[in-house]
Amino acid sequence: AGADLFDRSALFYASRSGDLESVNALIKAKSPLNDGSIQEAAKELHSDVVAALVKGKHHPDFPSSKEQHEGRTALQELCLTCDSTKGSTKIEETIQALVGGKANPLEKSRNKNALFLALDNPNPVPVTKALLNCAMWEHMASDKNVYIEVDPETGTKYYFSPTMYVSRGFSQGPESENDQLLKLLVDKRGTDRFYAEEGAEQPPDACGMPQAIIDAEKKRSDREQKLREKQLDHELKLLHEKQAAELKA
Repeated sequence: AGADLFDRSALFYASRSGDLESVNALIKAKSPLNDGSIQEAAKELHSDVVAALVKGKHHPDFPSSKEQHEGRTALQELCLTCDSTKGSTKIEETIQALVGGKANPLEKSRNKNALFLALDNPNPVPVTKALLNCAMWEHMASDKNVYIEVDPETGTKYYFSPTMYVSRGFSQGPESENDQLLKLLVDKRGTDRFYAEEGAEQPPDACGMPQAIIDAEKKRSDREQKLREKQLDHELKLLHEKQAAELKA
């Protein structure tokens, strides 16, 4: 099974159209692995094809370098680009097929895991809900479940939890859905977390910092306090010396 001029195999097209019979025949004929087929099947919500590809050793966490996939895994591709008007049952079944194949929902593509990509879907509510129900609910409190934005001026990394990603206006979905999305996230124990990387100055409205950053921040402020006290001692000493010299004079 050779590839066409777009570098797409017969399996790629069969997976996209949901043709399970052809998919199974091509897997049997040893069509090349990890060729973007599982991304296409996931995006089109063909859960049976996804399951067949997983069984045929196509890895759900493989980042596809196909132009339209931009390095996304199958779950990331589904979350960002699926037509979620096809209904939550189809979305959930396809996500289950990927999770059954050990897809890691925290895997990132350009600083965003599957949940942030679901929030970017043009119709984000059904796909976000399905992802939360099937896979993401148990990662809501994870320090890894954050979007990272780098300040172009200072190079400092800032971390945003899913709720902050929506409320701060980063998500790409329609703004009118934001209240519904926030409710979904909060119902699944999503909390506001926003902070700078360890060692950087924290923004005044930082919240939900991980313990390591809280500890580093305390050390930093203690150090600054000590420096201030030392500076003050030094200034007082100079003042006393000056006064003593004046009295002597």
